[in-house]
Amino acid sequence: MTKKKKISLSLLLVAVVAGSIICITRWYTWFGNIPEPAYTTANMPQRILLTLGNEGEFSRIISWQCDTTLHTGEVRITEIGSHDTTTIKAEGTVVGSRSGKSAFYHAELNGLKPSARYSYQVRNTNKESGWASFAMPDADAQTPFSFTFMGDIQDSVGGLSASIFQHIAKMDTAPSFCMFGGDLIERPMDEYWKLVFNDWGSVARSVPIVACTGNHEYIKGTTRTLDARFPYVFAYFLKSQTEGDMTYSFSYKGVRFFLLDSNVDFWHLGDQAEWLENGLKASKEKWKVVVLHHPIYSNKGSWQNFPIRWYFKSLIEKYKVDLVLQGHEHVYARWADRDKDGKPTTPLFVTSYCSPKNYQLNLNREEDRIGTDDRFFLRINASNDSLTIQTITTSNYQPYDKVTITKQNGEATIKDYYKNVPEKVEVSNWYRKSKTASKVKAYEQEVNEWKKNHHHQ
Repeated sequence: MTKKKKISLSLLLVAVVAGSIICITRWYTWFGNIPEPAYTTANMPQRILLTLGNEGEFSRIISWQCDTTLHTGEVRITEIGSHDTTTIKAEGTVVGSRSGKSAFYHAELNGLKPSARYSYQVRNTNKESGWASFAMPDADAQTPFSFTFMGDIQDSVGGLSASIFQHIAKMDTAPSFCMFGGDLIERPMDEYWKLVFNDWGSVARSVPIVACTGNHEYIKGTTRTLDARFPYVFAYFLKSQTEGDMTYSFSYKGVRFFLLDSNVDFWHLGDQAEWLENGLKASKEKWKVVVLHHPIYSNKGSWQNFPIRWYFKSLIEKYKVDLVLQGHEHVYARWADRDKDGKPTTPLFVTSYCSPKNYQLNLNREEDRIGTDDRFFLRINASNDSLTIQTITTSNYQPYDKVTITKQNGEATIKDYYKNVPEKVEVSNWYRKSKTASKVKAYEQEVNEWKKNHHHQ
């Protein structure tokens, strides 16, 4: 055997061994699924959710579960102050998962009146829920509104996120809707769906809940499969999909939203990119917001999420998207594009999370503002003149970050209110407990050096 062949075989052997080690250590992360415990669904209406519809700003959808076999389903709704009650027939489907099944129902409420308040209950044959109420916006597209955005919740204990929704319920001005960037649940299991509905409490029945998919809503495998329950909880997806991928777009008072499904295998992303481009081209709204689970710019490294950045970044820039809301990485990070003079401009990228898990920050990446060892959600105020993004920590419900985007003659300007305010960068207790002592020590040194260089100590 020649020397050249020996070297080639040695390199091949090294590659095979290295690949085998990587596959062994990462096998469960890539392909492992925790078995779903068996469950049953009670024969009473439960997990009632109010969300946005598919027929414009004045449409809503109500979804719920009841029993494991189909019954007649309906929504009884009345405009508060009137004496009329309307009954709307619901569509029902039995949805099976790995260890059980449940009957899901949804009813579409279209042509609702501007500024009206409604009260409703859901019924299955002779079983009925209590009454809940919700309000509709006025017809003036110039009226300011607000919404909340949360990244990953992934509550695996129960009650950890309930305080957030209790805080939202007590706000002086209720948000027009609550939006989530995926990973609502820890794993695609009934017990985790139960946890998130318990955390939502009454908010889910009175404030529209909107969500895109996250990787934790998917069953792992060589080809990932979305939990079959997801599009029946968020039933707008039943009429809004792109080749089976969970995409959804809606307009709300001059803001056009685009929800993407970044969890699919990368060869599906091209269909979503085409859908996004067509939607951005057709949009007449002043403001454009894209929502997806995986960050376009990852805090973990430049090669992370590369296919997602490849398909979507150029479209986001070309069609002047103003704001990109993201989850997945359990850090807080905000970063804006720069114009030719180096000033921050749109698109503005924000990553946030509400999970008890806190990941390691990549302190070598230059974001405009970062944070960890807490949980962060956004309160976004939208008007004809501006978008104001305020970040709130759940440890004390105090502001952590705030920026405003304004536009003049199509050109965006970003005002950063927290440019010189110290950032919260710590080694979290979760990280200390879940990582080896050597990794914790190395990260502590990195954090201390970063603080020293950024005048935080």
